[in-house]
Amino acid sequence: MPDSPDLSFPFGPQPTEILGRLARVRRLALGLAPEDVAERCGLEWTYVLELERGVADPELDIFLLWARGLDLDPVELMRQANAILLEENAWYAEAVRRGDMSWSEGEAPGDGPASR
Repeated sequence: MPDSPDLSFPFGPQPTEILGRLARVRRLALGLAPEDVAERCGLEWTYVLELERGVADPELDIFLLWARGLDLDPVELMRQANAILLEENAWYAEAVRRGDMSWSEGEAPGDGPASR
């Protein structure tokens, strides 16, 4: 798969980490091995593990296949991930509050246009 640009948040848990955590909990609740999920959605089992660890950043089509392979509604999965990000990532919560997802080098949570 082609590399995607680095769109990481400057601080805190990343969206891919949260999605992976939610997916792993779901997979374990279903009693499935990574190989089972891979077979259900047509992915390599090693890639499923990369997704769960948050080291792979899936394109939309892969995300949809992955969610469906776990019997999850992709929209609900995104809602859950967003709620967790708002709780666990102070930078993200502040960026959402101020309506500005941009950041400058060295910016810490709470820094930015709204806090100056």
